Amino acid sequence: MALSTIKTASITDDAVTTPKVSDGVFNAHRNLIINGAMTVAQRGTSGTISADNSFVSLDRWGARTYGGTGRFSVAQDTTVPTGQTFTNSLKATVTTTDTSGTYGYSIKQNLEGYTVNQLRTGTSDALKSTLSFWVRSSVAGTYCCSVRGTSGAASYVFEYTLAADTWTKIEHTIAEPTTTTPSWDRTNGADYLLEWSLGSQTSKQTATTESWHDGNYTATSNQTDWIATSGATFYLTGVQLEVGDTATPFEHRSYGDELARCQRYYQLVDGGVGKVTTLNNNVQIMVRAVCDMRATPSLAVTTLRMTDCTTADYDDASVTVGASNVNLRGGRMNLGMSSTAAVGTTVMLICTGTNAAPVQLSAEF
Repeated sequence: MALSTIKTASITDDAVTTPKVSDGVFNAHRNLIINGAMTVAQRGTSGTISADNSFVSLDRWGARTYGGTGRFSVAQDTTVPTGQTFTNSLKATVTTTDTSGTYGYSIKQNLEGYTVNQLRTGTSDALKSTLSFWVRSSVAGTYCCSVRGTSGAASYVFEYTLAADTWTKIEHTIAEPTTTTPSWDRTNGADYLLEWSLGSQTSKQTATTESWHDGNYTATSNQTDWIATSGATFYLTGVQLEVGDTATPFEHRSYGDELARCQRYYQLVDGGVGKVTTLNNNVQIMVRAVCDMRATPSLAVTTLRMTDCTTADYDDASVTVGASNVNLRGGRMNLGMSSTAAVGTTVMLICTGTNAAPVQLSAEF
């Protein structure tokens, strides 16, 4: 019996190349940024910052004022670069002007140690990374982006230039973070802080760019004072940080995947049911996180009412909130009610605000 002929195909030396692999499905999970396409907004689609380090809209994206009185809104927007694959952007709009100098303003995202470890931070074999993003501003000029290590002990700053109201793609390779000055976090603490400056603080300005150096710096003296223009807008989308010296096409993840990553830091959950336990109307309600969080979260209630499930609502204005037995998986809400309710009455939280659930769990930095 004759043997079957086995056909073979020749493979040339360049059949598998870095660009081909980076464009394909084999290079998934390369983006260290969470919600870089600005699709998840559990807190709501818009809000105005009220203080430093505010989170008012898009998940994982915070706003900094460094104590200044300037204010800007942050919103999930549909203005995106033409011909690209994005449907949403982060839109910042100046609502209260300030002249930066004593204070600074920025958009930020923190990355934790578990995420950044693959860059081998603080070692002699640390790796380069590449940050890419699409950006647009109504105020033309020079802007700065910074990356800082734990507690701002080491900084990396670079500049980029924008024309007014023009989408621009920025690609920048960040040098190896070999500096040992920060005690780089290796677990769930803040390790990398990325900031897009909107007005620089003089004390955090540096003339050293595109290299790591000791100190807590966010911008250069060339930074445009965006916060000084009433109604000024700033858009950001397609943010990607990846290992290596090449910017690859943006990694789009499913909404479910992106939401799950965001919920490690912030989530909205139902308040459940509890009972009035003492004569002074204290209520204890167990709150279960949908997944383990980055760290022990803070618990807070959104706009809500409490009902006894049978006859009457108890006004939310009379509710005081505390928490106990809190861990990565939730905790116990301790609610004090001034409204009259019988001991042993079953009560539950009902959301009356715009969010989908009455209890917020936050483990943001």
